[in-house]
Amino acid sequence: MDEDVRRRTFPSAWSTNSRLYRGRDASRPGVVFRTRRTRYGASQAILDALRIRSLAERAIEGAEGLDASVREPLLEELTEVDLVLSDGQGLDIDFEVAPRIREGDYEAMSDRKTGRLYRGAAATAALLAGATPGARGALEAYAHRFSIAFQDRDDLLGAGVVASKIGGSSTGDIRNGKRTRLFAMAVDRLPARDRAAFLRAYGRGPRTRARDIALVRRLLREHVLDAMESRIITNVAAALSALEDVSLRDDRVRDLLRRLAEAQRGRVR
Repeated sequence: MDEDVRRRTFPSAWSTNSRLYRGRDASRPGVVFRTRRTRYGASQAILDALRIRSLAERAIEGAEGLDASVREPLLEELTEVDLVLSDGQGLDIDFEVAPRIREGDYEAMSDRKTGRLYRGAAATAALLAGATPGARGALEAYAHRFSIAFQDRDDLLGAGVVASKIGGSSTGDIRNGKRTRLFAMAVDRLPARDRAAFLRAYGRGPRTRARDIALVRRLLREHVLDAMESRIITNVAAALSALEDVSLRDDRVRDLLRRLAEAQRGRVR
């Protein structure tokens, strides 16, 4: 939906599918989509998502040795994640045309997307492991704090504010005017003159110039970067603290979760 050509270093579903279109009218303008090729790619990506969702249900329903007392909560969790995440994605789309968003609004949206997805993963693991309510709560707390640190680091990488080895462009968020936490914090924190310059340079699409990118990055580094890094450190520490309250049978699992959290302090992809 955000038209990224790559996601997490891999080609996105819609861009990959669009390259498979063989119609001679590939470049013709579409009614809803930009071209016939784009329509094909996006339509196939939507169908892929529906198929994967159905396959997830089938995997739960057909799992051998899974008691109904576990199977039903797993299906409920999957449905709840879908509903909340789609609500968050809708808010994200609405933000694209909002001239200004508050940081609190961004947090509420992000918590419905990245936050709910990661908490859903933690809840699923806890249900399958037969964890106590306390252990499940602690694991979900870890996932929640981890998701905030992960998304904040992702926003820094997506705007090229910190060194990145990510696949694809590190200018996409700036060019497309993505309403990230960085954007919300910049609008709130920048002095009036700098804010006006920031808003003129941010989200110019194909008219974006190298000096626009440079200006936005400089202002973000000067006025927002330290606060973002501090938030990441705080949430990583909270995630690790929550992890200590989870009883795990295998120390390698704890080590992996710890490493994943700590990596957000300086992740480059």
